Amino acid sequence: MRKSALPVAGLRENLHSAPVSSGAATARETSSTSARPAIPSRALSAGVKRAPQASAGSRAVASTRSSRDSPALQEERKEDKPKGFTNKPSARFDPHKAADPFSSKAKHKTNFGYIYSKGGIPCRINHGSVVNRLQWDRNPTEIDYNPLLVHCFEGLAETEHPFVFVARQAVKELLESEGAYEKTCPLLSQLVPHIRTCLMSKSKEIFDAGLESITQLSNLLGPSFNDCLGVLLLPMNKRIFDRASKEKIMDILQKLEENGGRPALLIIKSKVPTYQTMNG
Repeated sequence: MRKSALPVAGLRENLHSAPVSSGAATARETSSTSARPAIPSRALSAGVKRAPQASAGSRAVASTRSSRDSPALQEERKEDKPKGFTNKPSARFDPHKAADPFSSKAKHKTNFGYIYSKGGIPCRINHGSVVNRLQWDRNPTEIDYNPLLVHCFEGLAETEHPFVFVARQAVKELLESEGAYEKTCPLLSQLVPHIRTCLMSKSKEIFDAGLESITQLSNLLGPSFNDCLGVLLLPMNKRIFDRASKEKIMDILQKLEENGGRPALLIIKSKVPTYQTMNG
């Protein structure tokens, strides 16, 4: 006799309530586990240690290091060359701090820096492989020294490249140029204050630049330079016992006596009582 089929609802209930074999249960569990999303880290057991998070300070340090190691800075380290105006082979041999003379934000120590930056000095540096030289736009014999020579003497107090080299080398070449005596004598009253500024500087380099300019003027002008000695000898006498400057000062005093004669000796003795004449 044929049995009647179970209702559909009853069949479903029987299927859910029917016992499942261990193999089927394992397969079902494996399938559900593979489909289950990953458990969040906060739901892990307390026995699993989490990686420590970086503090704000360490993140700041890392950020700083990252900025320091930017591609531009890495490229600079790789090239290891001076930038801007000083990107010349000879710049490697100049001990002075380099400045960009054409920067609109540059702060110059003297008016010479401003004038040079605006093209008011008719020369430029000819960069060699080792030695720098001045290249004049015109021959110095054709140039009016007023106010060019005055500006260059003011530049003796500069401490940055290229102003240091240009000012000192320009003074030397202008005073050694043909016809320099006639052009320089009328400007002495304007040159002396700038020399005195150098002699009163605490910087030995600037002080030495002032001494060198005195020697150059004395060699050029001879006795005509005697009238300026009184003003210049006072700051020199203050440093005559300085070990680093004493020998150089004594050499210059002898040069002044040699070029200026006995009138120069009398002025020297009045301002520097410890000076001993080279003529006994």
